[in-house]
Amino acid sequence: MSIGLGMSGGRDNHRSSGCIGMNSLYHGKYLVLNIQYSGCTNYEGKKILVFKDVNVEQLEKQGSIDPHFGETKNYHWPIARFEPTDKGWSMAKDFVEMMAKMEK
Repeated sequence: MSIGLGMSGGRDNHRSSGCIGMNSLYHGKYLVLNIQYSGCTNYEGKKILVFKDVNVEQLEKQGSIDPHFGETKNYHWPIARFEPTDKGWSMAKDFVEMMAKMEK
């Protein structure tokens, strides 16, 4: 999936004009995103982010996905990040499964 989302704020090496690729996984209230940002140099711009109580469509309406943590109430911030590797994707999936089980 490809979407044109920019990032809001963040450190200069994380600023981006948009996402060039994204994979998503839902588990209960949790959303795991594997995003590649254009123009970002760390890990070739790849990020694995976990969100709660939001879906991809809501993030698109937000206009940007910032990989940093924040507390602004009118913005959906990630609740966790994992290294952008196959191992990190697996760990993110395990994390959301565990969190979903704890909420039952």
